[in-house]
Amino acid sequence: MIFWFVASLLAVGAALVILIPAQRARRADFAAEDSLSADMAVYKDQIDELDRDLARGLIEPETAGEARIEIARRLLGVDELLKSRSSANKGMSRYATALIQGAALLFIPVASIVLYLFLGVPGAEDQPLQARLNVPSQDQSLDVLIARVEQHLADNPNDGQGWDILAPVYMRIADPARAATAYAKAASLLGSTYQREIGYGEALLAIDQGIVNDEARAAFERANRLDPEAVKPRFYLAEALTQEGRVEEARTAWRRLLEDAQEGAGWVEVARTRLAELQGGELATDAPGPTAADVSAASNMTEADRAAMIEGMVAGLSERLTTEGGGLQEWTRLIRAYVVLKRPEDAQAALEKAKNSFKDESTAIAQLEALGRELGLSVSQ
Repeated sequence: MIFWFVASLLAVGAALVILIPAQRARRADFAAEDSLSADMAVYKDQIDELDRDLARGLIEPETAGEARIEIARRLLGVDELLKSRSSANKGMSRYATALIQGAALLFIPVASIVLYLFLGVPGAEDQPLQARLNVPSQDQSLDVLIARVEQHLADNPNDGQGWDILAPVYMRIADPARAATAYAKAASLLGSTYQREIGYGEALLAIDQGIVNDEARAAFERANRLDPEAVKPRFYLAEALTQEGRVEEARTAWRRLLEDAQEGAGWVEVARTRLAELQGGELATDAPGPTAADVSAASNMTEADRAAMIEGMVAGLSERLTTEGGGLQEWTRLIRAYVVLKRPEDAQAALEKAKNSFKDESTAIAQLEALGRELGLSVSQ
């Protein structure tokens, strides 16, 4: 009898040892949630400050991109921890907690003895399932974090914050299609901001291999309205004018951009080259325009390297139009680009391919033949 009395006391003591720290841990969880929320606010402030510095030209786009990705990675980790803690604490009232603790005080000693008699294996190592499943976010790779947030968004598609975090991460891993979708959803759910619009436009630019299409142009125009002094939207809008062959407007846009340039900014050399080509009567950027990375990298290129970059962009456009087809505007850009690069044979071949592509559209054929005559190419009737 004494043995079972002592055993019962020990069992109750063991239950208290478990329940009391559990209660303290629950209080600590709420404090931890407040701390995580504060961390999240700090990271968001850091992203906003980074965007402001980038818009003022205080930091390079590449440096800003790397910093934004690192902040986003930390934000992902904090967001996951906060969601897991919120889920664990949701809906648990004080009365329910007290009831569970009281039941546990009776159940734990009895259940532990019975279960141990049937299932116990002394010496076996403890391997709790939850501990293996809930690996801390900061210990996981970026791919795993992305997958977890994607799963969360699949269940909660209206979580604008999740889309906002993922969008620049997708750009970092060179997935502009998903980045464009994420930026669009974030803007739809949380509202239009400069960073969302410029990010959306750059994603579309990457998808279309440097061509500023109508949707990208609209995004850059919205970004420009949100921050008229920011360099990026003005640069891309000047590029759009150049690609469209609107020479006078493009010259004006490049001149105004250069007038406000800070010495040593990475994009200045590209802008000067564009303006010089336009002033020389060339429409060099009727070829596919530069991506955000091209703008940053071109400032360190020699003339030969820059020419090679343009050649590569033209080759990419040519391959895409040949294999996948494209619109009349894209074929026009390709033909003009070959003329600018002093490759008349390629321009002639591109003109013939374009006419064949639009052989059933008389209006398009007429426009292509007019273009050919303008550029001095042979136009067969």
